[in-house]
Amino acid sequence: AMKSKGISSGANGVSCPSTSFCMAVGWFRGTSGISKTLTEVFDGISTWKIVPSPNVGTSPMMLAAVSCTSSTFCVAAGHLTNTTAKQPYALQWDGAIWSRMAIPVVNASNAIGLNGVSCTSPMFCVAVGSHQGLTRGTIEFGWNGTAWTQMHAPTDLGAPSPEFDFNAVSCSTPTACVAVGHESGLVGAGLAAVWDGVVWSHNPFTGTRPDDTLYAAFCTTGGCAVAGSQTIAANTSPIGTWYSVSTTPGTVAGPPMINATRGEGWINLKWVPPLAVGPDPIIGYRISTWTGTGAVGPNFDFGPDARSATVPESSNSIVGYLYALTASGPIGGSRDEMLFFGPIGSGPVDITTDWVSSELPRLQQSADYFSLTPAQLQHNAVAILAFLLSLSPPTGSTPISDHVADVGPTSITSTWSVADQPQLVSVANQYALTPSETQKFAVQLVGYLLSVGGH
Repeated sequence: AMKSKGISSGANGVSCPSTSFCMAVGWFRGTSGISKTLTEVFDGISTWKIVPSPNVGTSPMMLAAVSCTSSTFCVAAGHLTNTTAKQPYALQWDGAIWSRMAIPVVNASNAIGLNGVSCTSPMFCVAVGSHQGLTRGTIEFGWNGTAWTQMHAPTDLGAPSPEFDFNAVSCSTPTACVAVGHESGLVGAGLAAVWDGVVWSHNPFTGTRPDDTLYAAFCTTGGCAVAGSQTIAANTSPIGTWYSVSTTPGTVAGPPMINATRGEGWINLKWVPPLAVGPDPIIGYRISTWTGTGAVGPNFDFGPDARSATVPESSNSIVGYLYALTASGPIGGSRDEMLFFGPIGSGPVDITTDWVSSELPRLQQSADYFSLTPAQLQHNAVAILAFLLSLSPPTGSTPISDHVADVGPTSITSTWSVADQPQLVSVANQYALTPSETQKFAVQLVGYLLSVGGH
């Protein structure tokens, strides 16, 4: 059994990196009635032992959570209350003693407490909690092996709900964490946010009610389970779900992040996919358009594997288009937007493709076979590919994942009339390529067919 200390005591968190070592943290109160930190270690057999932990003067304090990666590295998180306000408090275990860790004071007048912590190694930890000023909000700190820094707060936390708390966090890698808690106010519900190694993003918790609260999370490399409770008509029952979380470094959570290139009459959008929303994967992307005057333009739909698309610009507007890319899941989607201002062209378009020296002989050989210039071949090769696709229309996009946008030393420009541009755009979207990349891909495919035919 765990040891008791003082007049009263309690454990708030425990972490066991192996069967022979566990660390528990919490609080105790002595005769003064002021709460202090409590830490106990388990040897894996039968004995819990209280180990000394730092306390600050007469300040009330407690530890809410602990995370250990081994018997020689643990981090405990909680809060202390000084003469001004509640402040975050963290300790580090080195296998023998606890020592206090410095946490930045974000706002000395705000009450800040840490409720959860998760470490994947001595070089990466995340601690989460809440801060209380005029309103209550979430707060997150990251540990890089040397120092704690405040992380970016989750975006799109569902205003008009004004208050948020994080109760727990779990990380499977430095690029995959889930923090859970509660959002209250006008639209109170269970709160979940995902860290992807770059930013935090709000993830909807399905089936939430105003009295739902998430208290726990556990992540593996395959995803995260979250759990809590809901109260309906004074009856409390458990709730929970599973989040599919990508562990690919650099994946952007929340809205897909767009970058774009623009030509006369068209725009090519490329994006990095967000993490999957909820328990289901992304099922598709939609590019929606609005004119600068507010009129609704056409929508363009793509499959879940698409990473780029070429869409036409307006042929009659001089104020530009607003492009919104939405990643859709069975329970909803998230959107990123990009605004382009005119004037927007409606005439022929010149598309330039770069070729490296090693590719030029095959390019010229294919052009000679058809008695075309290389520029004409780029155009006609796309037409050939469009014809082949029309013979057996595909059911979805087929992204070319291993293509490379080579740079020089030879640039060849092909001119596309207004009438021919839809053909180029259609093939580019089918293979998730830019128009320039589409010309090269089509030429290389024609060259391959000629080689198969012995030419």
